[in-house]
Amino acid sequence: MGFLSKTNPKATRRSILRRALFQFFFGAALYVLFCIWNEKLRAVWPVALPLWAIGCALMGALWEWQIAEEEDGDPPGT
Repeated sequence: MGFLSKTNPKATRRSILRRALFQFFFGAALYVLFCIWNEKLRAVWPVALPLWAIGCALMGALWEWQIAEEEDGDPPGT
């Protein structure tokens, strides 16, 4: 199995896009919260915020593409 091979049989384009958008907005909100406490992050937010949010979206899409949600009652690893 390759790194980018699809291992989640239930992943669809819609579910991948939904997960990526959720992670995009969650990551952006988290970065804004970090900016409240850290002045160094506030200084570079116009560059760092989009990069952070896009990175979060890519990780969310990859997560949905490769990791299947376990059903209740399924043993781990199946």
